[in-house]
Amino acid sequence: MRLQGAFITLILVLVGLFLAASSSLGLPLGYGVPEFWLGIVVLVGGSIWFGGWGVIAAALFPFLSSLLIQLDLVHSLAVIPGNVLEGLIPAYAFRSMAADPALRDARSVRVYVLWSTLIPSLLGGLVTSSLWILIGDADWHTVALLGFDWAVSNSVVLIVVGFPMLYILTPHLRERHWLVRGWWS
Repeated sequence: MRLQGAFITLILVLVGLFLAASSSLGLPLGYGVPEFWLGIVVLVGGSIWFGGWGVIAAALFPFLSSLLIQLDLVHSLAVIPGNVLEGLIPAYAFRSMAADPALRDARSVRVYVLWSTLIPSLLGGLVTSSLWILIGDADWHTVALLGFDWAVSNSVVLIVVGFPMLYILTPHLRERHWLVRGWWS
């Protein structure tokens, strides 16, 4: 059975919303940023597995989860660019470097750590916290703290939860022909 793109996006949004909502019950850092945001594994894994459909979900479910925890519309919109980058960069890296999403070789693991964990987490935290400054929602000190915490906590979750998730689930998705090799098919 071949999953259709809109269905993939819907499933990723629903799973992402569930994980994001459960994460918001944990240790809040402020501005809707929890200490360990589990939604990041759906954002990154979904983008690696499903290309553009995962990147669409990366824009939608963090925005919706921000609204669900009652952040205002402007603040909720400000999380979209950072989260899109955190989905787009890994999806692009895995496709352009022909890395294995199952992380079965050292090169694919290096691609995952650098291009799915470290760089996107840093950029996502920087972009989002910078937008909070531009909209007058935070000061520089708060932004530095939240941007750094965003990057570190996302990186930890991606290593501790995301790595095993890709390692275990990718072969099952592959054998069912559910992976999207290109951007849309």
